[in-house]
Amino acid sequence: MSDYIKIISAVILCCFVTVIIREIKREYSIIVALAGVSVVIVYAVKNFSVIIGQINSFISENGVDSTGITILLKAVGISVVCQFAGEMCTDTNNRLLQFSVELIGKTAILLTSLPLVGSILKIVSGYIN
Repeated sequence: MSDYIKIISAVILCCFVTVIIREIKREYSIIVALAGVSVVIVYAVKNFSVIIGQINSFISENGVDSTGITILLKAVGISVVCQFAGEMCTDTNNRLLQFSVELIGKTAILLTSLPLVGSILKIVSGYIN
């Protein structure tokens, strides 16, 4: 838990530094923000690998079909990447690009989840028949 507090504290400090530097030179504030984001992404990827390991061990121990979990993880990854890209577009005052990123993210999640929807429809039609 203390690692999360450290990361959040670093992000808050980065926000304050970014605001101060933005008044002096806007270009440098983006660099500071990207440095802060890089630290968070490295930490999140490290934790994400632990999560994947736990899920894989759960799947192997219980003999669960990994298709649904794989689709769920892909959808979460797509949404995180698209949210990050959309926020970057917002920070640069480009709402049209933000909308485009959100649209492509929603489309990608829908395309990724189509096999899961097909499986659900087969199950439902099996119960109906």
